[in-house]
Amino acid sequence: MDDLNALQGFYIGLGLDQAAADNVIKYCGLRNLDLIQRKIQECQSCLRINQATMVRMLMRCPSLLGHDFAGRAATSVTSKIKNIQQIFDVDEQTALKMIVSNPALLGYDYFGHQPSSIQSKVVFYQKTLQTDLASIVKMILSFPSVLNLDCASDKPTSVKNKLKDYQAILNADEKTVAKMILAQPQLLGLDCITDNVKSVKGKIKELQTILHVDGKTMAKVIVANPPILGLDCYSDSLTSIKSKIKDYQTVFQTNEQVITKLIIARPTLLNYEILGDNPKSVSSKLKFYEETLHFDHQTMIDILLKTPSLLAFDTVGTGPTSLKAKIDKITEVVPFERLREIVVANPKIFHVPAQNFKLRYMLAENIGVMSKFLFNGFMTGQDKVWARFCYLDKHRGTFNMNNVYVGEKRFNHNFNVNSNDLMQRYPLDKTALARIEQDYQMKTGINLKLDQQELTMLGIE
Repeated sequence: MDDLNALQGFYIGLGLDQAAADNVIKYCGLRNLDLIQRKIQECQSCLRINQATMVRMLMRCPSLLGHDFAGRAATSVTSKIKNIQQIFDVDEQTALKMIVSNPALLGYDYFGHQPSSIQSKVVFYQKTLQTDLASIVKMILSFPSVLNLDCASDKPTSVKNKLKDYQAILNADEKTVAKMILAQPQLLGLDCITDNVKSVKGKIKELQTILHVDGKTMAKVIVANPPILGLDCYSDSLTSIKSKIKDYQTVFQTNEQVITKLIIARPTLLNYEILGDNPKSVSSKLKFYEETLHFDHQTMIDILLKTPSLLAFDTVGTGPTSLKAKIDKITEVVPFERLREIVVANPKIFHVPAQNFKLRYMLAENIGVMSKFLFNGFMTGQDKVWARFCYLDKHRGTFNMNNVYVGEKRFNHNFNVNSNDLMQRYPLDKTALARIEQDYQMKTGINLKLDQQELTMLGIE
């Protein structure tokens, strides 16, 4: 009893609670304190972790210290790390990360055709989710327990049957469900069978009630934003859907109906922090837009309600994808006041990659289709616009140049030619760029040129 008390005291001293200490003693099988201390050192050295990380691993996997961390035999942890590297085609650092996030991985068979082996599970996920090995690794790092699940048996709770359940519940095809799982593998850990409040079916009923939608609409929302199934609906927690709806009402000064319609149209809004001083919160981004674009509070609210996707932009950084970079690039071409007018008319202008705006704007000005460009044409790639323009330029008296921005199906129907073929025939290279810059100067009197950094980012050599 004294030895047992000493072991308990040792593990509790490491940071385990009483129950966790008892589990380690039970499943680890080690009783000699000197040996245990040596195993701890070997574990930390082999996995390159500190004591706090090792304690967290022990809580998840009480048998951890029973593994051979110092040897080189086939059953040693060193060999298992190499096996993981081989199966997943990853480097040692990634293999270690996979083990640390899911220490149960050390207890599995790695190779072989038995359904429980890691190799078999990887093959199953690749085939069933119709994806590559790199995507499977990403999925495992996001939800390590995915390798602990029963994949292919006929049990109702197996992954195979759970995927069928999601298809039935959401009225979705295999490809759609596979895409959902890859984006949110935690869905595989949810109960798809029962009808209680914690199950998928129960959560969908709660979501329908709080968002005031029918089952068909709710299914579409879930497919668009799978993490919604993991959100708390009605508690007073700041992260519950009920609280988020109230917070959005506060920020946007509007009613619940407007906010629920907004969430249904763009369910990823539920993933954001809404109030607070965090620069990434919705309230902070609203303030940033107001101050940067010189809009009054209500005008900016109206713009964000019209185009909530603006909330996804980085308003903190200064990199190529940041809002600051986009504004800087746009105002190289148009005056700031003109930018403000454009944003009021069509806030989606900020969806154009910063390095692409100048060239796309010059093309639209040269072709004489600026109104169509500002309506939504700015989302069409510059390579496609240039190729279509070159083709239509030979028929200027016959065809409307606005056709450079129509959808591919319509363009193909109108002219019986494919844009990809045209892009091969009329590449947007340095020669083409020189013509675009020259035409723009002749038309506007402005000598506007792309710098080397822009050329590199656009892939124009």
